[in-house]
Amino acid sequence: MNTINQTQPAGNDTAGEMNINIIFNKKVDGGNLSIIEQQIPYKAGVALNLCNNHDKVVYVIEGRFRFFAGGRYYDAEKGASLFIPKGTLHGYKNPAPQTGKVLVTLTPGGANGFLNKIERTVQLVQPGKSALAMAV
Repeated sequence: MNTINQTQPAGNDTAGEMNINIIFNKKVDGGNLSIIEQQIPYKAGVALNLCNNHDKVVYVIEGRFRFFAGGRYYDAEKGASLFIPKGTLHGYKNPAPQTGKVLVTLTPGGANGFLNKIERTVQLVQPGKSALAMAV
């Protein structure tokens, strides 16, 4: 499993660091599926975005999240999942005071180059050393 730390604005005047673990990537099956785990601190999340090339399933492993997808808000806790079809405006945030964790499955894999960028960054990290921090 490859790991990076992605520093990003977490809302208001705070900043958070989202840890992203690539569990399954295009190198394994040729691009049909990608699975990533995100550890998201309080007030951090994934900004509104539009994914035109893949469907997404987000499964809440730990914590509580507020999702926006298809013009509606959804509150989800541990064990909940949300299917986001390609072409749907979506995003999510951790409103809880503890770090939450989600598992994101993308099909087809690759995330419009986002995972490619992560994979290139991870290749620079030597085993046993901390991952690079990068702002995306």
